[in-house]
Amino acid sequence: MRNTVTGTHRGEYRGRPPARETVTRNEIFIFRLAGGQITEMWGVVDVFAQLKQLGMTPAQRTLPGPLNRTDKGGESSCPKHGR
Repeated sequence: MRNTVTGTHRGEYRGRPPARETVTRNEIFIFRLAGGQITEMWGVVDVFAQLKQLGMTPAQRTLPGPLNRTDKGGESSCPKHGR
């Protein structure tokens, strides 16, 4: 099942006061049926899209430590791949 959820930020969320902004996110749920009943459920919720719309993602704020490294030509450095 694919679902789109829309809501308004009316209360504190992860330390951010209400902004009265409308946010939308997508969800996907997969159900396993056995004997005519749901026996398992898996879900993926795009919380990152929600955080991005509220201005709460790392790209939109400064993070401490190595995530902000830009010592190689303005690009993020990756120790594993040398970029």
